[in-house]
Amino acid sequence: MINSNAQEAHELQTTDKVLMISPDTFQFNEQTAATNSFQKDLSAGIEMKRKVMKEFAGMVSELRAHHIHVITLSSRADVATPDAVFPNNWFSTHTANGERTIIIYPMLAESRRLERQYDVLVQALQAEGIRIQHKYDLTRYEAQERFLEGTGSMVLDRINRIVYAALSPRTDQTVLDDFAETMNYTSVVFHSCDKQGNPVYHTNVVMSLGRQFAVIALDAVSDQVERDALTAMLKMTHKNIINITLDQMENMAGNILEVRSVENLSKIILSATAYNAFTPAQRQLLSTYGELVVVHIETIERLGGGSARCMLAEIF
Repeated sequence: MINSNAQEAHELQTTDKVLMISPDTFQFNEQTAATNSFQKDLSAGIEMKRKVMKEFAGMVSELRAHHIHVITLSSRADVATPDAVFPNNWFSTHTANGERTIIIYPMLAESRRLERQYDVLVQALQAEGIRIQHKYDLTRYEAQERFLEGTGSMVLDRINRIVYAALSPRTDQTVLDDFAETMNYTSVVFHSCDKQGNPVYHTNVVMSLGRQFAVIALDAVSDQVERDALTAMLKMTHKNIINITLDQMENMAGNILEVRSVENLSKIILSATAYNAFTPAQRQLLSTYGELVVVHIETIERLGGGSARCMLAEIF
């Protein structure tokens, strides 16, 4: 068990390091499509593979061109992992009082559980001078058919120790409660749906939190009591709310991430799809909180049903 006292110290909201995993065996994943309406089954083949690898390499290059520290790993070589490009679902990192914790998460699709390569991850972090003092493993909940897919299922206000979570087949209340108790977070739980009335598979599609802003599709939260509680908490924690429509949400406008460059400058990473979905006024407002770093990942978005934020595991 993690020392709860060590988790009392406030974390930073944004990190200056991210980890990305190469989509070496990326393809449409039928196991995840049932709970992810954002996925689109495109024709597979060598050309699709070429596009995906080009998009990944292009994103890494674009982030590094903006002086964002990117650590890269390959997917597992011994088994196919079609969604390994979305590593933020199987682990998260946390720091307090100079000590670092890694949490490992239970995932719904069996094919996604194969993505976890903890020892390789730790070695890669050690090579960067990053030592892990604590590990908390929640994967035991998979035997109970309970899931919590990392910072896909949870959007963390690390400064105020609040976890926002939209319940879905991939986000279970019991596991969320375990995380919140262990890490000393307060939970704000709600339900969200897309235009067809389907539960949105991950919270980080509905909303994103920066140091001073919250991008959120409030129309996705149909329950007025839940929406009011969500809005009240965001306002109480002094987040400037940028409300997006359901159409904008489906174009990944909620799936963005604020990070810091090596010079400690704020950068907001988003896909070209998301950038084009924002109105000019929204883009201008968002750019007051950090430079917009736009990446072209259209093939990965359509096949995988995830966008720029999903491809980034924050290293604190």
